[in-house]
Amino acid sequence: MSTEGRARVGSISVGGVVPQLAGACGIVAAGSYLAQPLTARIAVDLHLAPNLAGLVVTLSQIGYCMGLLFVSPLADRLENRRLLTVVLAASAASMLLAAFSPAGVWFLVAAAGIGVSSVAVQLIVAQAARLCDDASRGRVVGGVTSGLLWGILAAWPVANLLGDALGWRALFLLEAAAVLILIPWLRGVLPEWQSQTRMNYLQIVASLPRYWRRYGELRKRAAIQSLLFGVFSMTWTSLPMWLRDRYGFHATAIACFGLAGAAGALVAPLAGRLADRGRTFVTSIAATAAVAASGLLMCFDPPWWMLLIIVVGISGGVQASHVVSQRRVLALEPTAANRLNSLYVGGFFLGGAAGSALAMPLYRGHAAWVGIAGMLAGGLALVLAKSLRSS
Repeated sequence: MSTEGRARVGSISVGGVVPQLAGACGIVAAGSYLAQPLTARIAVDLHLAPNLAGLVVTLSQIGYCMGLLFVSPLADRLENRRLLTVVLAASAASMLLAAFSPAGVWFLVAAAGIGVSSVAVQLIVAQAARLCDDASRGRVVGGVTSGLLWGILAAWPVANLLGDALGWRALFLLEAAAVLILIPWLRGVLPEWQSQTRMNYLQIVASLPRYWRRYGELRKRAAIQSLLFGVFSMTWTSLPMWLRDRYGFHATAIACFGLAGAAGALVAPLAGRLADRGRTFVTSIAATAAVAASGLLMCFDPPWWMLLIIVVGISGGVQASHVVSQRRVLALEPTAANRLNSLYVGGFFLGGAAGSALAMPLYRGHAAWVGIAGMLAGGLALVLAKSLRSS
């Protein structure tokens, strides 16, 4: 079955399986970001104290980290399609709990559950990479992860627009329905795959530090992506304030700006193809340089149209770097692909959390500080990328 699945995915990746998996990743990823722009109105409706409202995002992030450490590695032990079904069912249940929460505490529990179950996107990416050959792995990973970025970036404007029109509870109901539809859909798309490892669950989780120490390239690529994702999160967290304060954009205009900025996701398949042709190093250098240059341009109080170019540059650079890095990480040791991917994603997720935390203090000091921090982080990532020339 594994061999058959490998041939099937590799041969129709562009026109068949990959767009479906990209769409699935986008739907699940969007669900984990729906609450962020709606936190204020959710807190009012559920009588959640202001100091507890911030926990909506925090618990979701903590849940995602827990999912990376304790759920995703299970894919190196259990039959993957069955595991994905369970995780998606948990995601839908968490969305339903959020939609019907009678009090703030229940919504916080739902937020944690949404975070844990959002590791479904990483299960999908790792499964797709495993089921294709080396010659098409970059193209497949790039295509699938483009859906992930689209979901993240589209969640904010969609949540604002539909949240106003339908209410936040209806939004979570729609997300739950979409995830439930994904379950039979993905079971029909993905073949069964069972790892041959004899390790039990505790041994698999305990092996994570060993893999981190074993692969220097894993550590470097996680560090590079941590810096770049930090710039990405810092930029997108401060962007609504920037557009409102400096250019007078209203909520709908900000939402449309965000959708336009998501165009950076279009570079993912191209980056994957370049990596498949042996251009991993060149792509990494170009991607990190694009982020550093975008940070530099942000320092000079750009007009709104240039800010759009900057945002696309940052999104595209981060996505291109992620595609080539994830392709390399997943190929380091295929039998431990999910554990390696968990370490890699967990590493750069910490950078994203740091970027989000720094965004508003830097912006309130002076908007240019966001650009300076982005330029420095992108520059450091560029230096690290140059050290990977032999990769």
